[in-house]
Amino acid sequence: MYDLKSSDLYSDEYATYNVSFYIPDGKILAAYAKDGKLLRTIEKYKDIKLPKDIRMAIAERFPNWTVVSDVYRVNYHYLNEVTKKLYEVRLENGGKKIKVKLNEKGDFM
Repeated sequence: MYDLKSSDLYSDEYATYNVSFYIPDGKILAAYAKDGKLLRTIEKYKDIKLPKDIRMAIAERFPNWTVVSDVYRVNYHYLNEVTKKLYEVRLENGGKKIKVKLNEKGDFM
């Protein structure tokens, strides 16, 4: 919902603008066309509360393992209007550690 054209940094002399947003749990890099249209985003969040589908998939496939950290990535591109979401989760069970990747539906990659 960012309004590029109302920004103090806006000038119509550039073809694209890259804007970075920082929040406590992550960051977003967004590219805008000079008309203000969102072209693409790259988002990364750390140690979020995992959605139920993700938690259930992990518990089913890796019983007795504990989530110790996670990274949630979102990539959007206007040309194909596809948003790709990926969860990278580190699990631990005793002295064993593994890293797994899942899509937003809970399918392992």
